[in-house]
Amino acid sequence: MDSWFLAAVQGSSGNELFKAEDPLRRFCLGTLKNIPAQLICIILVLGQAFLINNHLVASSDPKNANLWIWFVGDGLIILLFIAAFYFKEWRLTSLTSKHKDSTGFMKGLPLGILGWFLYATLLGTRIAIIFKKDVQLESEISDLRLTISGTALICVMFTIGHHHNKESLARRASILSLARNFTIDLLDTVEILNVLFEIAKEHKTDFPLVLEDIVLAIVTLNLLRPSVSLISLFMDHFSTRRRALEIKIAKTIMELLLLNIPLLTIRIYLSVHYGEFLSVFLVKNIMGSIVGMVEIYDCVYDIYEYKNEKVTESESSEPGKEGTDF
Repeated sequence: MDSWFLAAVQGSSGNELFKAEDPLRRFCLGTLKNIPAQLICIILVLGQAFLINNHLVASSDPKNANLWIWFVGDGLIILLFIAAFYFKEWRLTSLTSKHKDSTGFMKGLPLGILGWFLYATLLGTRIAIIFKKDVQLESEISDLRLTISGTALICVMFTIGHHHNKESLARRASILSLARNFTIDLLDTVEILNVLFEIAKEHKTDFPLVLEDIVLAIVTLNLLRPSVSLISLFMDHFSTRRRALEIKIAKTIMELLLLNIPLLTIRIYLSVHYGEFLSVFLVKNIMGSIVGMVEIYDCVYDIYEYKNEKVTESESSEPGKEGTDF
């Protein structure tokens, strides 16, 4: 109750809910909802699309008539984002008007998953095209770095835009955790992309192109990772405890194999072969790998304990078992 903006109360279903208690809170959480975050998200996507498409046009052949496809893709992304925001609110409102609490499926983010997947795919493809062209032209990528970094803010606004005043505390924390972790991981990939660009320009003759392709693939795959987190949020509502742990294991393995371990290996390789100074993100990759392995161990152990609990419950419920122990 100390928070000025939010007050947690106990709902009829046993979940902690956010409730507006005075007119200002009621306006912020009821009438206004998440419209500011949603508008900021749409504006940022439009601005990022304009900047990256302008960079792409400037570094491409003026006679290339296929560049308009990127603008069509950006328009489709905007429509999907708007639909994800609108229908998410409509589903929750229509259900809560009939029931005390909405079902798990209707609290999911299917349009958000599809919208982010398309957004990340188109963005990653353009980043790869621009990166390779700028290396050949020996130009600067400062504006490209800034454009990519803006994806972190877009992700934050996108996830906040899916908040609702009747979200449980656990779900709200999961959504904010997604935005926070993705921001750090994105800055990690932007930093390695900048280092790779400078080394590729200085060592054009002996720089392995396969390493360049690997880093660009890592950047694109990590742009897609929020889609997996959104899917896990979507499934958490109607999954069992064991399934939730299995989803967490899959997410942690993806983070290990698509981010921390590959970038740790690449940073060590660049330092050994090209004398590149080790980045502070090296420590982040090491700690992320250690924490990830500990999380996997804990989840596997919890699954084992959960399985034993189920076996014990099934044995105790069998006929003739009751009353046999003294």
